[in-house]
Amino acid sequence: MYGTTRQPVIDVGGKVTGYSLVRDRKTHYGRALVTIPKGHKVGSEGGSPFLPGEASPLVLHEVDQAEDVAAFLDIAKRYLPPVTGPDNGYVLVFIHGFNNRFEDVAVRAARLGADLGVPPNDMFMFSWASMHSVGHYPVDEATVDVSETSLKDLLAKVVTAARGRAVHVIAHSMGNRAMLREVTLEHIESVVSTLPDALPSHAYFAETLPLLTDIKNLILRDTPARPPTDWTHLGTYWRVGKPVEYLNPLNLACKPDTKYAIPTGNSR
Repeated sequence: MYGTTRQPVIDVGGKVTGYSLVRDRKTHYGRALVTIPKGHKVGSEGGSPFLPGEASPLVLHEVDQAEDVAAFLDIAKRYLPPVTGPDNGYVLVFIHGFNNRFEDVAVRAARLGADLGVPPNDMFMFSWASMHSVGHYPVDEATVDVSETSLKDLLAKVVTAARGRAVHVIAHSMGNRAMLREVTLEHIESVVSTLPDALPSHAYFAETLPLLTDIKNLILRDTPARPPTDWTHLGTYWRVGKPVEYLNPLNLACKPDTKYAIPTGNSR
C-alpha cells in the first residue's frame, strides 16, 4: 500500500494507471501490486542482461488508487489480516531516495518486503515526487523538503491502519531528510536510516537524532562519508554516516533466519 505526492497518470477510461514525475498538491493513497517471479533472489530485482540465469524482473502490474482517505483505510482493513503472532504483528514503511520513478519505488518496496519475509499486505511505501535524473538532484532536494507534511500524514494513517501492529520504517538516501523531521516518534517501533543523504550541520538532523533514541530500535547504516571529489556525491559537503552510529540493535519482526538486503548506493 502507498501514499504518493505525484500526479496520477490517467488512461482514456479514467483509470489511474500510475504516477508521473510531477509533484501534486495533494497526497494520493492506494494499493500497488507487484509481480515477484519464481526464482527471485534476495537483493535482486531481476532481469539483468549481464547476469546469466537471472530471474524475470519484478514488475508493477496494477495500481488501485483509493478515492479518499476513508477508502484507503478501508482497503487496509480489508487486506491486513488479523494478527496471529510475531510473523504478521507489524507493518513496514519504505521511504526512497532521489532519482526514482513511482514504479521503481513500488518494485523496490516489494523486493524489500519479499527479502525480509514481510507479508505482502503489511508493506507500505511513501513515494515523494523525485525526478528520474541524476542531473535533477537539486530539484529533488527541494521536493523532499516540501514532502515532510505528506509523509507525516501517511505515517499517521499507517498507524491507524495498523490497528496496534508495530510500525517499522526504512528510509534510504535523501528520503531520510523527510523522515528525520516528521517521523511520529511515539508510534514508531524502529527506524532504519540507510545511507542518509543529510548534512550533519543541518539543524533538523542535530535536533532530531537525540530524540530518535526514544524509539526502541534505531540504526544508521552508511559507508564512510564521501568527500566532494567522489563522483557519487552531488552536494558540496560530506554527508551523515562517518562514523557509523549504532544506537540500538535492529530487531525487525521477521523470521530469525531471514537474510535481507538494504539498498546500497546513494544514487537511488
